[in-house]
Amino acid sequence: MDAIEANADKTAKKGRPQPAPAAKTAESMIYLGPTITDKAPGSMTTFLIRHGTIFKNGLPADVVERQKKHPEFDRLFFPTNKAVTAMVEISKADSPLRKACDDVARARFARRKGA
Repeated sequence: MDAIEANADKTAKKGRPQPAPAAKTAESMIYLGPTITDKAPGSMTTFLIRHGTIFKNGLPADVVERQKKHPEFDRLFFPTNKAVTAMVEISKADSPLRKACDDVARARFARRKGA
């Protein structure tokens, strides 16, 4: 039993109203791949996602859609408590995460060039 549960038990025993349990929310995630923009010809640049973006309470629909289409993109999202470990792994030239990061960067560049 943790301290919060113990305190709730003490409160209940004293006849005080108990606070409602905190709602479970999705784990915060961080994106550690390259910045991805969607720029239509003749328009301003819009960012789909930037390196280091932290998402609380889940990911936006456009990001989830891209994750489904591009597995290498999906591999670049990490729980925030594992960000440092992931950044160390991405910094290694021969790591699978570095390869995923490079693949996303190449795909982004190829799309801009019209390939």
